[in-house]
Amino acid sequence: MNFASSNLENIPSLKAFQTKSDMKRAVRNVFFGWMIKVLRSYLSGTNKARAYNGWVMPTLLYTFGVLRWTEIELDALDRIVRMIKTRHHMRHPKSSVMRLNIPWKFGGLGLLITTPPIATDAI
Repeated sequence: MNFASSNLENIPSLKAFQTKSDMKRAVRNVFFGWMIKVLRSYLSGTNKARAYNGWVMPTLLYTFGVLRWTEIELDALDRIVRMIKTRHHMRHPKSSVMRLNIPWKFGGLGLLITTPPIATDAI
């Protein structure tokens, strides 16, 4: 894997898409592709979590200002992430869902949350 290359280079030009659902589908495909590449690597668990936070999640986080993701879409995305992590032995099937997003030093896995940040307006 080449971690130095930008992960947004693989998303086709936005002009090629007709609808926002096409853009979301392309972002999802790239997101899950990078995630599976990280999980198939021979990194340790801590380094897989760091690679997920620093290399996989930005493909989704960069789109929060451009695309409108609904709560239902993000919850479905989060469920698929947990399913893939279980399939690749990165989490136990019956482990706590809340523990994924708790920082590592407090007993969690320290993964970033897939909810968009709340926009604050300066008044």
